[in-house]
Amino acid sequence: MEWNRPFPTELLLQPPKLRYDYFFDKIIAHPHLLAARKDIRRYILYPSEDRLVYVFGPTGAGKSTLARKMLQWVISDVLKDLESNPGWIPGAYAELPNPLRAIYNWTDHHISILQAIYEECIKHKVDFGENGEPSVRYTGGKLIVDRAPNPEALRRAVEHCLINRKLRALLLDEAHNLGKVGAGARGLLNQMDNMKTMANRTKTVHVLFGTYELLPLLHLSGQSSRRTAKVHLERYRIDDAAQEQVFQGIIAEFQENLPLSEEPDLVSEYKYLYQGSMGCVGLLKEWLDRALARTLEDEGVEGGSGQNDAALFRHHLDLEILSDAERIAIIQEINKGEQEVWTMNDRKGEFALHMQVRPISSKAAKEQKSVTEDTQLGNEEAQTGETGGEAGTGGKGKKGIGSKKGGTQTGTPGRKRKQVGLDMDHSDVFADEAGDAA
Repeated sequence: MEWNRPFPTELLLQPPKLRYDYFFDKIIAHPHLLAARKDIRRYILYPSEDRLVYVFGPTGAGKSTLARKMLQWVISDVLKDLESNPGWIPGAYAELPNPLRAIYNWTDHHISILQAIYEECIKHKVDFGENGEPSVRYTGGKLIVDRAPNPEALRRAVEHCLINRKLRALLLDEAHNLGKVGAGARGLLNQMDNMKTMANRTKTVHVLFGTYELLPLLHLSGQSSRRTAKVHLERYRIDDAAQEQVFQGIIAEFQENLPLSEEPDLVSEYKYLYQGSMGCVGLLKEWLDRALARTLEDEGVEGGSGQNDAALFRHHLDLEILSDAERIAIIQEINKGEQEVWTMNDRKGEFALHMQVRPISSKAAKEQKSVTEDTQLGNEEAQTGETGGEAGTGGKGKKGIGSKKGGTQTGTPGRKRKQVGLDMDHSDVFADEAGDAA
């Protein structure tokens, strides 16, 4: 029988660990991943003012995989230039630390970045301060140079490294940890101001990868909003026919790469795999990895089930699926995040309401001022005429512009004040069907 699998038959004769490593390293270049990669690449090559790039999506969508692949691209794109300038570091990847005390630790943050760009002697950095002078003191007749790392000193060290190494992009994974400040919106704004300042001073594009927990950091102020770019790495949804077809294709590619003697039929069970992964390619891959590890471990074991490896793999899929409680927690987070993204991208009605209270151009402002003045003038003339009509003897005095005759007020009434603003339709409320699809 002709062999038409992507790997050579010799792989099946290798030890289980090598077979597992082959599949573990397999990455599918699916459409959502490629679209996100294209957007990030554009923001890095043409940074403009967008030196902060937020990449967000559900857990297990493949953000960490994308971050590491972006680092490979940044380096390979300038590989020839590195031969003549070996000191140049075009990009770096760091995973931002989760704070131990529920408040973000900037010392750990800066150390993680310095380690990512291979900086040596981090704990022995000398703080030269903003004025370029080292912090020194005399103790026992000896001159002591302070070397203890502090956030300010480490921040300056990071800035100097990013500038001197000429980094194009700094890829920061688990960036939603930046939101752990415990000080409300003001604290969050300070966090992002620190990131923006670092990006601007070093001219390095900072790409922040995180879950939907990143979303509250996006619109803390108008200044920060206009300086950021946003990339949504979405999951696949089978309530969309096109995405359903793509998801089946992803399963087919994983299926044929499983290093088993018999290829299991997973495509026919794509709905079951969708329920276990909720359309997140990363969650799907991790699930398949776990089932493969069990299968390879059980293959050839004396007293085993006697099943072929395809059937054995299918059995272990059932054993390794996430629990109902785990999947409920994940899908609830996904639904909430997708709703926030939709709200963020479709707020025309709310924008129109805000625009109604202020002029949209200088010409409109002048027109509104003129209308207001005419209204005031009409009111004054009406009051003058009324007074004049009642001043004469027996009611026969000189009639003013706004005099009363026969109980009816005459004169020139003030024109109605115009409402100047932007007229936009309100969009319907989004009906989230993700829970039903999953």
